[in-house]
Amino acid sequence: MRRGGLRHAVDGVLQAFATQRHMQVHFVVIMLVIGVGLWVRLGPLDIAMLTFAMGLVLVAEMMNSALEAWLDRQVDRYDQHVKIIKDIGAGAVLIAALTAALVGLLVFSSNVKVRELLLHSRMHPELGITQVMVLGLIAVLLLVVAIKERTRRGSLLRGGVISGHAALAWFLAMVMVVVSDEVPVQLGSVVLAFLVSQSRLQAGIHRVRDILLGALLGIGIAAFVVFARRL
Repeated sequence: MRRGGLRHAVDGVLQAFATQRHMQVHFVVIMLVIGVGLWVRLGPLDIAMLTFAMGLVLVAEMMNSALEAWLDRQVDRYDQHVKIIKDIGAGAVLIAALTAALVGLLVFSSNVKVRELLLHSRMHPELGITQVMVLGLIAVLLLVVAIKERTRRGSLLRGGVISGHAALAWFLAMVMVVVSDEVPVQLGSVVLAFLVSQSRLQAGIHRVRDILLGALLGIGIAAFVVFARRL
């Protein structure tokens, strides 16, 4: 690094934390994760994995912020190409954040002290289903986004050829039906998924076909992850 480069780099980090709210949120989350990690006595490898994952989020956020600042200086009016670039940058941050969340889940759910705490609190210590549900939720979200982008219809949260809300609701409902031994929980999950689907239809955001496609996607992913867990 050239003379003065380190100082400029530090200035850049400080500037990002001072001006970017998302960076401040990431910083608070990182401090909490580190604190909990020290409390449950994570091993060196676990700490290294968490550090890498959290560093990935910060790097992605800073690169995205720098890109947005540069684009705003170059273009002073709405431009579709600029929007696409910004969306891709935000998508990179989202992927980094999801990756960090998954790493954190895997690390903490495998920790002996965490399992003991859950056991003492009368919660089931086997967290395999939690890990599977997170992976399944990520898969559902990515597939919904991919389908909407491919068909060029709707946004992530509204409209489109497939209902993302229905997909998520029916995924969670089917997982609960399989893993829960309580009939009220099973019935309640199905009823809630139906109500979510009905709300999208009643609001005129989706058609029946869109709801059915979302439900089939959610149920299919649920069946796959539950089967994979039992292998």
